[in-house]
Amino acid sequence: MAQSEPAVNGRDCLSGGNTAASNVSKSYAERGVVIVQIALTLTVLLAFAGLLVDGGMAFGERRRAQRAADAAALAAVQDISQKGDCSPTEEPNIRSIAAAYTQLNGYTLTDPSTQVLISRPTAAICRVQVRIDTSVSTFLIHILNKSRTAVSAAGTADYYLSAAAGAGLMALSETGNCPSVIGLTDTGGARVTVNGTAIINTQCSDPNQASLKVSGTSMLDATGGIWDIGKFDCNVPSNCTTTPQQLTQRVADPFAYLATSIPQWSGYPQNCNGSPVVNGGNVTVGPYQDGPYVICFNKGAPAIKVQNNEEVRLRPGIYVLVQDSNFNQQNQLDALEMTGGNFCVNYHDSGTNTDRCAANAGEAGPGVVLILTSTSRPNGSRNLCGNFKFTGGTMTLSARTVLPFRGISIYLDPNCPPGPSIDITGNGFNNSGAVYWPRGPLKIGGTSNFTTGPLIADTMTFAGNRQIRVNSLDGNQGPPGPYFLVR
Repeated sequence: MAQSEPAVNGRDCLSGGNTAASNVSKSYAERGVVIVQIALTLTVLLAFAGLLVDGGMAFGERRRAQRAADAAALAAVQDISQKGDCSPTEEPNIRSIAAAYTQLNGYTLTDPSTQVLISRPTAAICRVQVRIDTSVSTFLIHILNKSRTAVSAAGTADYYLSAAAGAGLMALSETGNCPSVIGLTDTGGARVTVNGTAIINTQCSDPNQASLKVSGTSMLDATGGIWDIGKFDCNVPSNCTTTPQQLTQRVADPFAYLATSIPQWSGYPQNCNGSPVVNGGNVTVGPYQDGPYVICFNKGAPAIKVQNNEEVRLRPGIYVLVQDSNFNQQNQLDALEMTGGNFCVNYHDSGTNTDRCAANAGEAGPGVVLILTSTSRPNGSRNLCGNFKFTGGTMTLSARTVLPFRGISIYLDPNCPPGPSIDITGNGFNNSGAVYWPRGPLKIGGTSNFTTGPLIADTMTFAGNRQIRVNSLDGNQGPPGPYFLVR
């Protein structure tokens, strides 16, 4: 009878038992690896989810901050455009406007002095950059010990100033023809020094005819260069200190846009009784409050006439010199005639209750602008505007310091018919503002030196043995330019 082989069966059982134990141990090990892999995978997935969710929230917040920064920068340059002022003294107001607009959009500028940057990349550009610094709460990434994400956005806007910014002399040449737009003749050796550029807008139909002519012992010196759209007749360096540069196109009239700001001559305090405001003695004229005042002129009776031993003091304000509408003007008449005496901006000394000429710009307050304009005839045409003649005495003009005629002392309506002239041949002319005379010739003579604001006229002629210093338009003067975001 055959017997079984228990030893073999025992070994098989023992062997089978060892295999089972090994499989159990291996299974537990694999489970641990899987758990680690799952944990790592979940971490990576959570990180990606955090990037998607929290990154999306941060991106959305940045877009909102960007829109707020853009709006604030645009609001700031829009204010600059309306005021025409990008000077350092205006910077606190510009920052205040930018901060207010960021707050309207839900953000606060903690330090406007560093978060609102105002710069001038070029003489013709005023730039405002607004930076918003904020943060957004995290939803998933906070498990990595990051509860908030920083977000920053910057909006930049540019305001383009007038193309004439920096000009001291500007010959518009809109009504006349060549030859000479600027004539510094050899009659006395006039030397004109311009703190800025000299711009000659005339282009003669005759290519051989000069639009800029400086001769004899006269001299034209412009620190910003001489720019001529036509042909020049000027020896360098004896008559022009630098070679005139060629303009490729005319530079726009910087003050024509102000014609719409001229007060209507009716409805304001006025002197239209057919006689000058001064017939002798000393007098203070004008409104008691800063504002328009109309003075009429007609044949034989200028609006303002000052002679020897007379003194006319103008209270700060806007003065409109206009022909009496009841007089049918046939010839060019004088709106202002000064042959002697004293003509100035009034200062009222409250301590002594007396009037006298302002000794400085501070006493002159908001200053004075003389506007020469005309009225319309029944047939739709316009009466002629008056001449401005200063041949003697002392005239001291302090320009307006407020809009719309800020920086201007004398303003001829650009809608006047061509022809009125402005003659400054007296030796006592002192003027801080711009002289704007777009419809006729500007003539300067005499023998004494003087300083004036910018000279802008249809044509210009300088004569006489005198030195004339001309200051330039600042970057804030001229018509409002375009403004837009910079990307």
